[in-house]
Amino acid sequence: MPTMNTDKIKSVFMDAEASVQELRFKFKADLPYAKISASRLSSLAGYDNFNKQGDTALQIYGIVKGDDIDNFYSKRGWVLENALKKQLKSNGFTYIDYPENVYNIYDGNIEDEDLPREIYLSGKPDIKLPSHKVIFECKSKSLSKKEDVLKYLPFSELVQLEMYLHIEKKNYNTGFMVYGFFSDELEERIRGLSTYEELNAITVDDIGLENIVKIPVHEVRKRILENGKKYPPVEEVISKAQKFLDDFREHKTLSFRECSTWLIAHTAFLLRTKQVKEE
Repeated sequence: MPTMNTDKIKSVFMDAEASVQELRFKFKADLPYAKISASRLSSLAGYDNFNKQGDTALQIYGIVKGDDIDNFYSKRGWVLENALKKQLKSNGFTYIDYPENVYNIYDGNIEDEDLPREIYLSGKPDIKLPSHKVIFECKSKSLSKKEDVLKYLPFSELVQLEMYLHIEKKNYNTGFMVYGFFSDELEERIRGLSTYEELNAITVDDIGLENIVKIPVHEVRKRILENGKKYPPVEEVISKAQKFLDDFREHKTLSFRECSTWLIAHTAFLLRTKQVKEE
């Protein structure tokens, strides 16, 4: 379950009666400008089916701590990315190899001349091939979900790749979503491994070439549209996400529709038990 860091909250007011129901916060320190990571972009823009804008904004500022991610999913994702890199290297391709403990390669002021100067983005592409101007975004999934994933490609994952292509458009002009589907047996094997050395032994052949699907970025957009879902270009998604975060930083207010039921209920509980002060 998520938890709320009440040490950062001076007081909060919950208006559950007004036509626009909302939470209004006062914090013990001013909220600074914050970078937006690729994984949180769709949520902040309001295009994520699983994460609400308000919850994500509070997570960015350390006020809400999200659920702990099962280490298995991190290991499975690493296995897919590592197996693909080994395959590319064996075929003579050169990729940019970032250290494992680096999570953001855009520490400088990433300012696009076509967008407001306040927009700063963060993240690390999974695989970059400079010679071919290609970026790969890798997603590991269970084999049992292969049909559903390929039928209903998630926009929240696509927009991560589109963000990287937007930032690096001067050097990279092609992107692919790469989905790796893992059998029950391989997933069980991964669960039993604990070191990178052990995980490194898993190859593309173990996953199965038939279980690795590479889809061009424009084709993913096309398939999503064919499923009746229309989303704006990534430039608009970035602008919308930054505007939401800036508005929250300035006004410290979230409407109920921007919050999960957990956040609303938990805030009510904290107020009722006087774990936070009412504004």
